[in-house]
Amino acid sequence: RVPAEPRFTEMLVLREHGSLELGDTVRVGMSSRGAENAVRYRRSGGGAGTIPLEALGPVGRG
Repeated sequence: RVPAEPRFTEMLVLREHGSLELGDTVRVGMSSRGAENAVRYRRSGGGAGTIPLEALGPVGRG
């Protein structure tokens, strides 16, 4: 049996966090939710980390 690939969702940064700025887009692994409701993210230009889910919103919002 082949393990399922992690699902990533593109999200919009609504609140600055670390090197992420308002309006950046990141790919988020929703299945990787950890302590304090933080999720893992990847940037298209490189870089990765964790960010609170509350700091993100759907792309196309507003």
